[in-house]
Amino acid sequence: MCERSLGSNVEAIPVEETIGVIQTLEGRNSVIKLADRMVKMFCECLTMPGQVELNHLTLDSIGGVRVSIRATTDDDASQPNGTVVTAATTLWLPLPAQKVFEFLKDPTKRSQWNGLSCGNPMHEIAHISNGPYHGNCISVIKSFIPTQRQMVILQESFTSSVGSYVIYAPIDRKTMDVALRGEDSKELPILPYGLIVCSKNQANLNAPFGASKSIEDGSLITLAAQTYAIGQVLNVDSLNDINSQLASTILNVKDALMSSI
Repeated sequence: MCERSLGSNVEAIPVEETIGVIQTLEGRNSVIKLADRMVKMFCECLTMPGQVELNHLTLDSIGGVRVSIRATTDDDASQPNGTVVTAATTLWLPLPAQKVFEFLKDPTKRSQWNGLSCGNPMHEIAHISNGPYHGNCISVIKSFIPTQRQMVILQESFTSSVGSYVIYAPIDRKTMDVALRGEDSKELPILPYGLIVCSKNQANLNAPFGASKSIEDGSLITLAAQTYAIGQVLNVDSLNDINSQLASTILNVKDALMSSI
């Protein structure tokens, strides 16, 4: 949060960002605020009040698929009135966490795992640094295909010694342009998805005195997805929709990463 605060108080747009579509400091700060709200909403969705454990939907994951349903309120103008279904699952892969993070944040690799790309190559059109490490940033990503100009992806990626995340949301291009122009973004509609990557460590019984007492044993990848549903109860169509999104994304991530070994 300190790095984000410093980034929003710059007096000029940094050189590495001048090639993007953000032309003003107002636009830069509006996008930062929108990304900040996206990350907070994603973290809130992971609390999953009233969750349902669906162990039969395992997807080779830990603890099966967890599903939660919540009603949006009139107080939140950024989401239409209705019901949001959230689902999450966790997958283990025998790969270093940093390699997994680098793959997930790369827009040129997105078509390999994310259905929002529709299989088309994507590229970054705006970049805001969010810390000294190059992977800590806010990005606006779009398809190379001219006919798909109506949708972009807002993404924030971050890594530290604790873990990493890549949180993103599809946004209508006209809506995104509001933030890029520097207008107030606090009521722009957004429904985030995200992946959290952590190292899975195990005790290193052969470690010499003074050395690390743990060794990295692959990565845990937690994926959470959200969708709007009809009605106030969890119905079969909503469950099938969110499970389909979750399954295709996490299995695509697994296949793409394992094929890169």
